[in-house]
Amino acid sequence: MYRWHILMKLFIKACSVDKARSTSRKAESSTDSLSACQCHTNGSVSEVCNKENGQCQCRENVVGQKCDKCMPNCWWDSELQECMPCRCSPYGSISQRCDTEGRCICRPSFMGRRCDLRRLGYERRETRRPVERVPMESVQQRWGGTSRTTGGCPRGAYRPQTGPQTHGVTTGGVCVPCHCNSFGSKSFDCDETGQCRCQPGVNGPKCDRCSRGFFNFQEGGCTPCQCSHVGNNCDANTGRCICPPNTIGERCDRCAPNHWGHDITTGCKECGCNVIGSVTQQCNVNTGCCFCLDSFRGEKCDECQIGYRDFPQCIQCECSVAGSDSQTCDLERGVCACADRTGKCSCKENVEGHNCDRCKSDTFGLSVKDPLGCSKCYCYGLTHSCTEAQGLIRMSLTLRPEQKVLPLVDKSNTVEKRTGISFQHPEILAHAELVTAALSEPYYWKLPEQFTGSMITAYGGQLKYAVYYEARDETGPSSYEPQVIIKGGPNHNIIITRHIPGLQIGQLTRHEIEMTEHEWKYADGRSMTRDDFMDVLFYVDYILIKASHGNQMRHSRISEISLTVAEEGTPTEQNGKAHQIEKCDCPTGYSGFSCEECAAGFYRLRAGSLVSVPASRMPTAAGMGSCVQCQCSGHSSTCDPETSICQVNEYACV
Repeated sequence: MYRWHILMKLFIKACSVDKARSTSRKAESSTDSLSACQCHTNGSVSEVCNKENGQCQCRENVVGQKCDKCMPNCWWDSELQECMPCRCSPYGSISQRCDTEGRCICRPSFMGRRCDLRRLGYERRETRRPVERVPMESVQQRWGGTSRTTGGCPRGAYRPQTGPQTHGVTTGGVCVPCHCNSFGSKSFDCDETGQCRCQPGVNGPKCDRCSRGFFNFQEGGCTPCQCSHVGNNCDANTGRCICPPNTIGERCDRCAPNHWGHDITTGCKECGCNVIGSVTQQCNVNTGCCFCLDSFRGEKCDECQIGYRDFPQCIQCECSVAGSDSQTCDLERGVCACADRTGKCSCKENVEGHNCDRCKSDTFGLSVKDPLGCSKCYCYGLTHSCTEAQGLIRMSLTLRPEQKVLPLVDKSNTVEKRTGISFQHPEILAHAELVTAALSEPYYWKLPEQFTGSMITAYGGQLKYAVYYEARDETGPSSYEPQVIIKGGPNHNIIITRHIPGLQIGQLTRHEIEMTEHEWKYADGRSMTRDDFMDVLFYVDYILIKASHGNQMRHSRISEISLTVAEEGTPTEQNGKAHQIEKCDCPTGYSGFSCEECAAGFYRLRAGSLVSVPASRMPTAAGMGSCVQCQCSGHSSTCDPETSICQVNEYACV
């Protein structure tokens, strides 16, 4: 019996342990479920939520998935611990909403918690001023009397104007009440737009909400936020400090990743970098510009870089920089834009081809320097067929060692003087006091004979020199005169000029003037064509470089004078390959790069000759003369190309 009693005790104890463990597991499961629901204790009927959507079972007048919000037009009664309807009077309140203490927003002539009581006298509260009690009779007199304050309306009313803000709806000229909020406005008056006079920290047309930087809307205004470190941005109800958008850090003083432009008030803006075109989604924190891959560009890397097409693939263009329109090119990077889908490039005037890499017919010498891309075949009008001459290099014509001074001449090269000129290596000096006694301004340096004669191969080269002067002022009698003057042509009657902006006093200035028709003009200001410029280079009579500068000049200096021309040779570091020199397919009797010379056995026929020449064999340059065969009666096959005198072979039979 005793043994059976002991066994029963052990059995009961084991059952108790199992039951306790089971209860513990259920409690843990229940706790996990409740923790996941997070139903609000005061707002929900129970702590258990719907297993499928997590929706808690809310009490009356409570909403939200967790039952943590009062329904609209309700407020939380902390004493009753439940959401209560505002029950604002439809006649005395501005709206059916109430504040956090259940007080409705009353119209000017109503009072009470629900705005359901008429005021015997109207209270107008001014900031830092005593309350002014206005009898109701006085208010009625103002409404019924003749006193008008806003658009002809009584106080407390205004006449809405038709405009964008009314969407064309009018009141028929009827005055309507201002409806200024009794808590937030200083009086029941408003201006002609309906804007009420707000208490400190209050804004809105009806003064019915807190301004930014204020909270706790109540009678008399709002309370300033104590949040200077975040630009006084706080919750309008609680006053809790709020970080501006997209900021991080304990003091909200840094932009969140992939944002920029930190502002203590407005926060940070999203970078918005294109995912394909940018190196990273983080942009420059100050400018907002994204960091683009090589083939992309734009503030957000959402465009193809110049020289690429078809965003977002951005395929590289194959345009010739020399032949493409410079407006479509990035010359520093050596690339040009092309059309999307087709990849076709925009060519210069004298260039053709899908990639703008071929000169058009009758043109030659594709060059990045040429605004037209290729130069027109000139050939003095004798042919339209030419190519760019090969095997040429650029060589420099310079002053010879014995040429230590240059003469000074007037603008028309009629008076030449050498007084007042000296040499101080490496410069030639003109002393103005001595020069002006013999020459009046403007006066010019005249280059020596090696810079004259046939200069066809100077085309595409450069005239270089360095100038220095000292004077009282930079602007003087010579300031608007041309910097360089060249005279030449077959008839020695063409004058061309080149103007350059004024030089600075006391500063050595180096000039490199392109020997092409661009920027050169006739003496009367007319622009030049390539044909015009080639006519001058047929024979250059002189080149003048301005020596007088500024006002009351003391002296001027010139040095480093050179003119690059083309000659046969092998390119070196100092002497590069020559471009833009035409090699014409000359007709019989003509030779030279541009058919400017008579071939062996021919001489130049001058004006007045009785010999007739076909029009196709006559050069277009006036005064140049045609090349005709030597008339030596079989005694010789050659003659002097200028005089036509036959050169007799000494072995010929007489």
